[in-house]
Amino acid sequence: MDKGRTLKASLLRAVRKRLPDIQMISYSPDDMTRRYHSSIRYRACIPLFDVLVTTKSYIAEELHELGARRVLFVGNAYEPRVHRPLELTPDEQRRFGCDVGFIGTYEEDRAEHLLRLAEAGVPVTIRGHGWNRYRGKSPPLMILDGHLGQSDYVKVINATRINLGFLRKGARDRQTTRSIEIPGCRAFMLAERTEEHTELFVEGAEAEFFGSFEELLEKCRRYLDQPEARERIAAAGFERCRQSGYSNRSRLEQVLDVLASLAGDTG
Repeated sequence: MDKGRTLKASLLRAVRKRLPDIQMISYSPDDMTRRYHSSIRYRACIPLFDVLVTTKSYIAEELHELGARRVLFVGNAYEPRVHRPLELTPDEQRRFGCDVGFIGTYEEDRAEHLLRLAEAGVPVTIRGHGWNRYRGKSPPLMILDGHLGQSDYVKVINATRINLGFLRKGARDRQTTRSIEIPGCRAFMLAERTEEHTELFVEGAEAEFFGSFEELLEKCRRYLDQPEARERIAAAGFERCRQSGYSNRSRLEQVLDVLASLAGDTG
């Protein structure tokens, strides 16, 4: 079940009654303990799943308190057929390219950092929803509102010299899908430093991280002037994605291995 906010517990019980050996798994990349991601129906279903799979390492105990039998944490993933290096045309590079870019919805902490970067003279381009109030705030800050389709999303990542990775503070994120999708495109990533980020990628070799605005500004300035270093780090991050199994298929194999072990325990 992918998220499954609209499923009824009565349906799962009926399926279980008809197919007593079935394994039922819930997967979601969102924090399903939060009411704006969850639903009354989903919470009623939690005790009925054999395994709840989450990309949020910190919610396992909370899911158990809501009745979960087993919780499995897996990292975020990328789809190699989609998130991949692209040879962009000169027109695509002009259309999608920028020095420092961020793709995502407005949040106050993100806005503060991005505006300060622009005020310090760093050219910043934001693509996402909720940023209209920042139009014209600073000349180096460009706001491109609206939804990015999947193909354009990948082109933007490929065309951006420095892809910023901010976490959602309200969601308590320690990594996001972009944490993997950006390196999966063989693009340079500069993201917030967390323990999970530094476990996924070697800092300074496979990705770059920051822990303060001052560090963010220093690294933006440094790497804008070092295209060879950006390319070296981006290439190493791309190879880490491939070698360490960060693809959707590899993550799913982890889940299937757990299910196989559960079947062996009960058999």
